[in-house]
Amino acid sequence: MSLTKKFSEKRSVSELTFPDCSFRQTARALRAAPFLLAGFSLLSGSAMAQQEPAKEERAKRKLEEVIVTAQKTEQAVQDVPISMSVMTEEFMVQQGVTSVEEALIYVPNFKVVEFAGRVSPQCRGFVVSDSNPAFEAPCGIALDGLAFSRGSYFSAGLMDLSRMEVLRGPQGTTFGKNTTAGVVSLISKDPTDVFAAKVDLKYAVEGPGKERAEVAFGGPLIPEMVNFRVVHLYERQDPFMENTYHQTDPNVSEDVGNSERDGYRVKLTFPDLLGAELKLLHERTTFFLNGYGIQVKPETDAAEGIILQYDPNAEFGQNYKVSNLGNEVWIDTVRNQFELNYDFDGWIFTGVGGVGGLENRQSWGNILPTPYPFAASRRSEDSPFKSAEFRAASPDFSGLLGLDNLFGLDLGTSRVRMGVFAQKNEIRELNIDADFSYEGLALIVAGLAPVYPAGLPTLIPLNQRPGGPPSESFFIRFSQETVSEALFSQLTWDLNERWAVDIAGRYSEERKNSFHDVSYSQPAPAFDPAGDRAYTKEKERISYSFQPKVSATYRLSEEINIFAHWAQAFKSGGFNAYTSTGDPEKPRTTNPNQNATVGSLEYDDETGTDWGLDFKMRLLDNTLQLNLSFFRLTAEDFQVLVEVLGTEVPGSTDFLGGRISLPDGYQQVVNAGEARAQGVELDAMWLANDWLTVIGAIGYNDTEYLSFPLDACGPHEDPDPNTGRCDHTGMPFLNTPKLSGALTLHTNFRLGDWWNWFGNTEMQFGLTGQYTGERFEGSYAPWAEEESEWNYSGHFGFSNPAQGWSIKLAVENPYDDYLGTEGRDPSAPLQLVVPRRPRTYTAQFNWSY
Repeated sequence: MSLTKKFSEKRSVSELTFPDCSFRQTARALRAAPFLLAGFSLLSGSAMAQQEPAKEERAKRKLEEVIVTAQKTEQAVQDVPISMSVMTEEFMVQQGVTSVEEALIYVPNFKVVEFAGRVSPQCRGFVVSDSNPAFEAPCGIALDGLAFSRGSYFSAGLMDLSRMEVLRGPQGTTFGKNTTAGVVSLISKDPTDVFAAKVDLKYAVEGPGKERAEVAFGGPLIPEMVNFRVVHLYERQDPFMENTYHQTDPNVSEDVGNSERDGYRVKLTFPDLLGAELKLLHERTTFFLNGYGIQVKPETDAAEGIILQYDPNAEFGQNYKVSNLGNEVWIDTVRNQFELNYDFDGWIFTGVGGVGGLENRQSWGNILPTPYPFAASRRSEDSPFKSAEFRAASPDFSGLLGLDNLFGLDLGTSRVRMGVFAQKNEIRELNIDADFSYEGLALIVAGLAPVYPAGLPTLIPLNQRPGGPPSESFFIRFSQETVSEALFSQLTWDLNERWAVDIAGRYSEERKNSFHDVSYSQPAPAFDPAGDRAYTKEKERISYSFQPKVSATYRLSEEINIFAHWAQAFKSGGFNAYTSTGDPEKPRTTNPNQNATVGSLEYDDETGTDWGLDFKMRLLDNTLQLNLSFFRLTAEDFQVLVEVLGTEVPGSTDFLGGRISLPDGYQQVVNAGEARAQGVELDAMWLANDWLTVIGAIGYNDTEYLSFPLDACGPHEDPDPNTGRCDHTGMPFLNTPKLSGALTLHTNFRLGDWWNWFGNTEMQFGLTGQYTGERFEGSYAPWAEEESEWNYSGHFGFSNPAQGWSIKLAVENPYDDYLGTEGRDPSAPLQLVVPRRPRTYTAQFNWSY
């Protein structure tokens, strides 16, 4: 018997349960706790019953193993040769985690930023904004085993999940393209053959209103033939900011920062359908957001006076009040999936497929958060998908694929996985309309004085919004079709009880076709001064790639596994969707910065090479789980979204300091040459004693652009006269701290040890501290370097695992810190401030059966 088999027999297939952690901030919960506790005990009808003494059991506490599908087959996480973190349903419920962004606090060197309804995953510093749908992320997304290319599919939130698997490093051999730096994989709960239900409620008792209700139930629909599970999620966050401009224009929303999420999922399983298992899933989620919640902070009397001219009710300071023209965002996602599993003579054949799509709508909104107009835009998008994957997993072969020995040498055991993949993603009818206001430009160019600069027309009523100021407009129509096909295979060879080797590869072909149509109102002296920038183009490109991966495993003992791996990654090239100021491939004589360097609608493939060394350990009599990873990831032809400045207005003062440019620049993806991320990742869980649990995650990530001569210039930089751009070779990645992490301390005391009447009811305390190190936010300007910071959260409450309920009081932003991010350019007449949500106490109740 191989050591792998010996290990697996000793492991439980139950999920790892992370305890909750929080920070107690109020004594009111203590006063109310006995009454709440008594109420739940009476409802259960079993609080007085004598149960197995928990004290003895708690003294025997050991970590249970997690079974994952990171390599498209069930494995104990200890045996997977990947740097990964896993969060179970229990952990997410106990921590009050309700979004991917919150969950990734506990994952080193990995985060997701959600803003304005869009999701931008960041893996080891590799990031892309989902605001440009044609620019795909370097972090893959998988929902129930199906790969997705858009972060907006995370808008469903963490609805009724079994677990969340976060895989760091290239995962192309298993999950395909655009997984240069990692994958976030969400696995929803399956129906069971017995009745099950859960209720998860969250309500803000103090601070900005917040409520969340998740209800799920299911069981046998037709005993031994069909099982079902239905879940419904509703989330609402009340606004925490007031828009004073509503008093001037009642058509503008009074509230800013409120959102709603409404979703449901229906899942059916047929456990024995002619010898096969079939799973069917239908899910739909609608997300709504009102306003960005960005404040402007005048630094001069002139700046304050201009704002007050448009909004006499405007107030400045740390008061959660904004003054702007407002905007709204809607995102609707639908997915329908199937999974078919068939066991034939030890071979497992699996088919996974799905269809669906997303719709995105954004109302007219001012680009600058001011009550005076500058540039307003609206957007709509319809993006369907179709996907299918078929794979086969072999049973264990004796020796190497049936070859028992070679020259008398025992060849151990082996197994293979192989499959085919096809996917079609479309961007249909991506429509962007924008109005550019002469009045707003005049205020900025003239240093926020109410005069118009010489040379600009004062009154040209072109394509203006009803009641809006004189303006000119541009219109973008973009569509894209992407067809991806792949063959993949993996061989796992257990040479003996200590050593194993995995060899995998994926061959892919991807075809992209795009259609670009850009037009302008006429005349258009700002967007199209020469009257020759409107264009229509069709483009096509084909990418081929082979992504190999080799890993070696050494099983030092039953408690310690060591993995070394080498992998290559691939991210396909594509097209620039947002070229709002004409064809970037056509030279522009009106802009001296663009004479030497001309842009492009197309960018090239990105490739990467990753080396890693991982240690997975279960120590101290299986009470300490420790995962340690060393990595070095280098990307060639690194894809970066940059913005090339337009024509400079002589003698102007920029809204954010430096110079002001007319909107005849362009935004595009470029290949940056070479970039590197290297560092260390550590996550651990320690059952220190019968009442204390410690959970930690630390990431050190040293990033650098090894070659990036054609980056966009910040407001503090002078462009190279030959290229119109700036050389940022040697600089770190933006928004990427070198050091980050989180620490959770959780205590739980069985009240029955002190008073038998309470039985197995537990009292819990917790505290989580999240650390983010120094980093550059948004640009490399000296004032954009953010200092390190700590953020805290926590809770206090009661639970009874045997009866399946918990109740607690949690706090967010306990120190009521006001500032989130702030533009601190000392020369700017206005600063931009993004406040955090005020301190909020939430009551949370969870019950499962």
